[in-house]
Amino acid sequence: MERSLHKQLKELYTAGGGKREVLIDGFRVDALCDCSTILEIQLGPLVAIRRKLTALLAHYRVHLVKPLVIRRFFRWVGKDGALIWHRSDPRVTPTWQIFEDLVYFTNLFPHPNLTIRLPLATVEEHRLSPRTIAVRKRPSKKMPVLDIRLREIQGEIILRHAADLLQLLPAELPQPMDTASLSRLLDIPEWEARRIVYCLRECGVVRQVGYRKRFRTYILTERPKDQEKHPRAQAASRSPCPTPLPCFASPRPK
Repeated sequence: MERSLHKQLKELYTAGGGKREVLIDGFRVDALCDCSTILEIQLGPLVAIRRKLTALLAHYRVHLVKPLVIRRFFRWVGKDGALIWHRSDPRVTPTWQIFEDLVYFTNLFPHPNLTIRLPLATVEEHRLSPRTIAVRKRPSKKMPVLDIRLREIQGEIILRHAADLLQLLPAELPQPMDTASLSRLLDIPEWEARRIVYCLRECGVVRQVGYRKRFRTYILTERPKDQEKHPRAQAASRSPCPTPLPCFASPRPK
């Protein structure tokens, strides 16, 4: 069943035209913007469509839309859909959380035919209220998600080249950098910092220059190795992006 968020994003990015739900080379894609440009929207992990994109990128340009949910609002409803109570999530998701997906995507990005678009979205999660479920045991904190709806888009990050990954991180990175210093800067566990450094290293954004105690140290490369990983990148022509993302805000419920 298609979520409202997926449907809203598809309508938003195809507002300028295009065929929706098209079968191409045995794969169903969300939209075909022109004869050679595909629009694919992915709400789940990117690794789930890695095989699909590998096949499509050989012959088509793909704009992959992966919403980066930075704010959430929760609405608990009854079985009849009536609102019982609601609240907002005080946590704000940082942009570097997307590296949790990109760590399994370094074999595809950067690619001359791939553009990753990250709309910074505020969403509403509609959940079934625990008061409507009769259970003997104490219900879990997370109730079934009935639907996810787009509430607002605050901007968009576009990733075309390896160096674009730096948009996801603070402007002033320590030089040289190791996973310990990055962990302190972003206030995240060290294992998360290792994922970020792995993505940057595999895409050629950073290179190792030595050691600091037991940590490898890295510095930013002068020029990421997009050309070396994909020799066709320089010669590949790019089609215009699908409809530019407008300022979007859905009506807020009362």
